[in-house]
Amino acid sequence: MPRRAGSSVSAPSRRQGGLALLLFVVLLAGLSAVFLGAYIAELGGVGETAARRHDQDYVNRAALQLAAWYRAHAMAMDGSAQPVIPNCALPPGDCLLRAAGIPKRHGLVVTVGMRQTAANGYDYRTITLWIPQPNATGSERTQYAALYALVSATVDGRPIERALWVRANRTLARLAGHLVSAYAAWLAVNGDIANNWFQPPGCGPYGDNADFACASTWTALGQSGLPAATGVATGLRNPWGLPYQICNAAACGAADQGAPYSLLLRTATPWGGLLTQTAAEPVSAG
Repeated sequence: MPRRAGSSVSAPSRRQGGLALLLFVVLLAGLSAVFLGAYIAELGGVGETAARRHDQDYVNRAALQLAAWYRAHAMAMDGSAQPVIPNCALPPGDCLLRAAGIPKRHGLVVTVGMRQTAANGYDYRTITLWIPQPNATGSERTQYAALYALVSATVDGRPIERALWVRANRTLARLAGHLVSAYAAWLAVNGDIANNWFQPPGCGPYGDNADFACASTWTALGQSGLPAATGVATGLRNPWGLPYQICNAAACGAADQGAPYSLLLRTATPWGGLLTQTAAEPVSAG
C-alpha cells in the first residue's frame, strides 16, 4: 500500500538513528574520560613538582642557616670528634638544628660527617641535610644515600675552617711584624743590639721595658703586656676563641742568649694543632 505524504519515518530508521546517537555519546564520553584523566595526571605532576621544589627550598634555607651557625661556633663544631652542643641529648644532627634555630619539618634528616683533615692542616666536616623518599624504610631514612633522598643540601666546613685558619695565621704574622717594627724603633733610640728588648734584664714592672712581661713560659697575649708595650691593635683571642700566646725564653725555643734575639708566638686550633710565628731582632736597624 503506497505511503501517504507526511507520514512518519519507519521504525527501523528511528532505531538506526538512535543507535548512532548512542554510539556518539559513548565515544564522546570515552574521549572525555581520556582527556580528563590526562589533565588530572598533569595536575598531579605539577603538584608533585611544586611540592618537591618547596621541600628543596626549605632544605636549602636550613643549610644556609646551619652554615652560618657553623661559622660562628667553629670550636663547638670541630673541637671534638662530634659537635658539642650543651644541654642537648638528641642525635647530633637534631642538636645542630635546635642550636641553629631551624624548625624540623617534612621529615628532615641531618647527617653529621666525621672530622677530616685538609692538606693545609686544618680540620673540617661536612653536614648533609635531606628529606627521604616517601617509600624509604629503615636505615634508608636515617643514613644518607642519594638514591633514597627526595631532596638534599650540604654544608661544607672546608671553606669555613680555612677562612678562620687564614685569619689566625695572618694575625700571628701581623703581630710578629709589629714586634719587629717596635724593636727597630727601640734600637733606633739606644742602638744596643746586645740588650734583649724582648726580655730585658729585670723585665716587667721595673725593667727596661716596664710594660713587657717576662714571658719565660707560654703566656697569654692578654697577660703579657705586649699590646701596651708595642701599640699592637689586635684581638687577644683567635677566631675559635682560643688565646694568642707569646714566649721570649729559651725554655720555649726562643733565642735569649745572644743577638739576634727572638720571641715566639703561637695559638691553638680546635683540633689540637698549633699555628706559630717568630719575631726576630732586626739587628741591621741598630
